[in-house]
Amino acid sequence: MTTPRALPTLFGRYSLVLSEHSNLETTLQRLKDAARRFNAQHMAPSQELVLSALLTDLRANLERHFQAEESEDYFGALVRESPALAPRVAALRHQHGAMLATLDALRLLAFEAHAWSRFERTVSVLIKTFNAHERSESLLIHGFLAGEDKTA
Repeated sequence: MTTPRALPTLFGRYSLVLSEHSNLETTLQRLKDAARRFNAQHMAPSQELVLSALLTDLRANLERHFQAEESEDYFGALVRESPALAPRVAALRHQHGAMLATLDALRLLAFEAHAWSRFERTVSVLIKTFNAHERSESLLIHGFLAGEDKTA
């Protein structure tokens, strides 16, 4: 059995990213709840403001979160220590871009009267994608810290 690596800086960054995941999951759940409650055909101006603010905040928070993950101190450190992880890290980076693009599409769909059901479905897809992405990322980090990345 391989002994875990001692990388406190990376471990500290990982702990911070995990706490951000929890905050993002809460915000995504708020978006899901809003998608169930609101109806674009009958949305009150106050609801439009709430939804617009929620989408704007989520976009900014996701972008900041993804930038932190893609930094040289996080994904960069993984690839420097274990170049075999580069394809998996590249796939995670690609997923970041795809999720941001989905969120941008949601921002357009939110206020189209006849697109509300599509908005709700897209929110569900975004949440499922985010959760699957975070599981993949956690498996990558756990494997790396346990020294299992050499077979990746």
